[in-house]
Amino acid sequence: MEPTSPVVFGPFHLDPARACLWRGEQAISLRPRAFAVLRYIAAHPGRLVTPEELFQHVWARRHVSGSVLRVCIHE
Repeated sequence: MEPTSPVVFGPFHLDPARACLWRGEQAISLRPRAFAVLRYIAAHPGRLVTPEELFQHVWARRHVSGSVLRVCIHE
């Protein structure tokens, strides 16, 4: 289950309803896939989320390379 209410971590809050990441009062622009990766990880706190799981849920099992995931994580 992915969060629908804001998730707070450190100085950040993730607003899934508005598809926005905030640091305090400053909005941080993320591409849709990078936001989807962050939203999925935030929905599963306290456990390791595997690359295979992210590929399945964020990319709907489309074939993408590991570098695509690394770019999203880097963002």
